[in-house]
Amino acid sequence: MRLDRLFVPFALGLCVIAGSPGARAEAEEESCVTVHQSSVERGLDYGFSNSCELRYSCSLSATVTCQDDKGQVTGRDRRTLRVSLDANASRVVSVSAAACVTGNYRIDGVAWRCDPLK
Repeated sequence: MRLDRLFVPFALGLCVIAGSPGARAEAEEESCVTVHQSSVERGLDYGFSNSCELRYSCSLSATVTCQDDKGQVTGRDRRTLRVSLDANASRVVSVSAAACVTGNYRIDGVAWRCDPLK
């Protein structure tokens, strides 16, 4: 079973919106992994937390767009980061915009997904 999540980032947090719930076991599995966003210098950190006895393989995709001082796009990079979560464990992955020379950037198109490891 896949856990597909779509979320909308806010200034200091995020709102997680899950797909329609299925059977009770599926709903319980979906509640195992949560993701929290935090701002860091030149990027965003995403903390994955697993509250269940299952192990998960997770991925996070995001697009980093660099801009010059006039707001013109100077570069764009779509990234996919992967993380393994042991039972009852937490991990942090970072989406960095350090490569953006002027310091003007946008991180969007963020989506994450976790699949239980059998």
